[in-house]
Amino acid sequence: MTSLSVQEAAVRAATSTRTVRRWLVEGKLNGTRTVDGWTVDEDMLASFLRGRPAPVNGHLGDIQDPSVHMDGRPPGRPSTEAPYLAHLLSETQAELMRRTEAAAMWQARAEMLGAQLGQAHERLRALEAPRMHEDEPQPAQDAQEGPFSRSAVETPVASSESAQARPGFWTRLRAALRG
Repeated sequence: MTSLSVQEAAVRAATSTRTVRRWLVEGKLNGTRTVDGWTVDEDMLASFLRGRPAPVNGHLGDIQDPSVHMDGRPPGRPSTEAPYLAHLLSETQAELMRRTEAAAMWQARAEMLGAQLGQAHERLRALEAPRMHEDEPQPAQDAQEGPFSRSAVETPVASSESAQARPGFWTRLRAALRG
């Protein structure tokens, strides 16, 4: 029964000294605390490493047997999971196609609505009345009288002012806000 230092145990385990110290502190590997540091029994290290994955390829030694599959079935016998996994894969692909088609439909709908909105904006701009500036003369009013004509809607004007000389609403509002 030979005692090994942490450095020697790390070399034999093909790992770092930090990992060996962590195994000792966590209680995974038994060792003795001395004045110089930890010591590990060589037989204890060997039994600990037998249950650990190999440092070369990360597999346990008994799984590396080529005559046995990883799931424990004998060679030549097909897996029972393969048909289930193939069915699951086809269902997932079908669901992906349905969702892709739905996304394409909604994308096309959004583009169509965007185009309709653009056309509506163009129609609104075409229907807007031209803006009149303060210094431009007002166009002559229609002579038709009716419930919605300008003369029927306006409030009576003082006798000293004529209805033609009175400034428009927006002109009066701007003047009121400025002054």
